[in-house]
Amino acid sequence: LRNLINDEPGLRVVGEAATCEQAVRLTPETDPDVIVLDLRLPDGSGVDIIDALKRARPGVRVLVLTSFADDTLLLAALKAGADGYLLKDVAEADLIGAIRQVAEAGAVMPQP
Repeated sequence: LRNLINDEPGLRVVGEAATCEQAVRLTPETDPDVIVLDLRLPDGSGVDIIDALKRARPGVRVLVLTSFADDTLLLAALKAGADGYLLKDVAEADLIGAIRQVAEAGAVMPQP
C-alpha cells in the first residue's frame, strides 16, 4: 500500500501506524490530509478512533479500507465521521482515485 501510494504523483505516505494508540499519537506529528484506516487493529476498533483522529488533526479526512462488507460497520464508521469506506478487494486504480476524492472533500462508498 505504501509503495502504491508513493508511486502516485501528488501523493505521499507521511506515516504508518499498526495500532490505534500509534495512529492517534502520530496524526498530529505527521499532519496527514487523508488517513487510510483499517477497522480491525490489535488494540481496538478503527471505528472507535475516527473521532479521536479528527480531533488530533482538525480537517483530516478518513478513508476506511477493510475486508468487512458489513452494513453495521459501514454505518458505524460513517456515524463516527469516516469520509469513505472501501473494501480491500478494490482495484488499485480505484483505491488511488478514492484517496484523491476523499482528499478533495468527496465521499466514497462501496459499490453494491
